[in-house]
Amino acid sequence: MINYELRITKEIAGAPQPASRACSLKPEADNNMEITCYTTATIVQFTSSDQFPKLRHIPITSLRALSHSLNPRADAEDKILFVAWEKDEVAGYLGVLADKILQSGTMVKCAWLSCFWVDPAIRGSGIAKELFLRVMVAWENRILITNMAPGTMNFYLRSGLFGQPQFKEGIRCFLRFNLAEILPPKKKLFERVKPFLSAMDKMANMLNEIRVSSIPEKRYISTLKVEQVNGLDHDVHQFIMSLNQEEHMRRGKSELEWILANKWLIQSASPTEESKRYYFSLVAQRFFYRCLKFYNRKDELAGFMILSVRNNHLTIPYFFGTGEIHDEVVRYIVRTMLELKLNMVTVFHPALSREIRNAGTPFLQKRAIRRPYLASTEINISGLNFQDGDGDSVFT
Repeated sequence: MINYELRITKEIAGAPQPASRACSLKPEADNNMEITCYTTATIVQFTSSDQFPKLRHIPITSLRALSHSLNPRADAEDKILFVAWEKDEVAGYLGVLADKILQSGTMVKCAWLSCFWVDPAIRGSGIAKELFLRVMVAWENRILITNMAPGTMNFYLRSGLFGQPQFKEGIRCFLRFNLAEILPPKKKLFERVKPFLSAMDKMANMLNEIRVSSIPEKRYISTLKVEQVNGLDHDVHQFIMSLNQEEHMRRGKSELEWILANKWLIQSASPTEESKRYYFSLVAQRFFYRCLKFYNRKDELAGFMILSVRNNHLTIPYFFGTGEIHDEVVRYIVRTMLELKLNMVTVFHPALSREIRNAGTPFLQKRAIRRPYLASTEINISGLNFQDGDGDSVFT
C-alpha cells in the first residue's frame, strides 16, 4: 500500500506545478503512463482541442467542462481533472468540483470528488491510487466525497486520509412501480434483466394507474401562494442569506444561478456522440429544474425551493424555508409528482423528510435511506449541515 501521508508531505513541500496550464506528472504505478492535470482555466481548451473528438474514452464532457470553467467558487489555477494516458488514449481519470466550506467561521477552499474511472483492462495496476493521490496533493487534503460508487468507501478509508463516514438520513417514496430504474445500479444481474423488469413495471403500473387517477385533484393543492420563477431576485437572496449561515457550503445567489444556468445533462431520447464515450451521465430523457417561491398567509416570503426532475425521479437539491410551510411544501411535492406522472421522490432535507414520513400521502412505499459523507481529516463536517444538492448531486 502507498504511504500516502509521507508522499503527500514531500510533494506539498516541493516546487509547485504551473497553475495556469495543464501539468504533466509521471506516476509511480507505470512508467509508460503520464498523468496530466487540467485547471479551471484550461479545461475548455482541452475539450475544444483537435485531440478531444478522437479519444475513445473522454474524461469529461464539453458541457461539464464549460460549467467548471464558470464555477464562481473556482480559481483559474484550481486543478479539477487528472487524466492518466497510455500512449494517446485515456486510461483513467479523476475529476473534482471546486467549492468552499465553512470551517471555524471562515469559508475555505475544498473540492468534491466528482468522477473516478479507470479502464477495466488495467484495473489493479495502481493507476487509481495514483490519480487519487494526485488529487489529495493538489487540494492539500481538503476533499469531500458523497454519492460514491458501491464498494469504493473502503478504498478511501484505507488511505488513512479520511475520518469515519457520516450518514445523513432521508426518505425515498414511490408513487409508481419502478424496478427497472432502481435495481440495475445495484447489481449487474439486474442490468441484464432490465427489459424483464420494465415489463413487470408496466404491468403493475397499469393497475396502479387506476388508483393514482382516482386521487382527488384538490387533496394535494397547496393552500399557500406558490410562484414559479426563473431565477433569484433580491428578496430571495436576502431570504436565503438569513437561513444559510450555519450550512457547511453556504450557497447563495451566485452559486445557485450558476447551477441553474450550467446543467451537466441534456434532454435527449437517444445517446449523443459524447455520451457514447463518457462513462458517467450526459443524457436524460427528461431533465429540468423548477424554482419556486412560497408565501405564507400574510403574503410574506416564507420559502424558496429548487426542485429537479430527471426522467421520472424528483429531488429537492435546495430548500430554504420556515417551519410554518413544511406541510404545504410537501403537498406541493406530491401534487407535482401527480401532474408530471413521476415515479419516485428522494429527500434528505431533515424537516421535509420528517414531514413526508409523517404525512398522509398516496405513495405505495416510503423507505428510509442514508447518504454517506466522507471528509478528509483536514475538514470538519460534524452536524452534516448539507443541502441535498451539495457536491455535484444537483447537476445529475
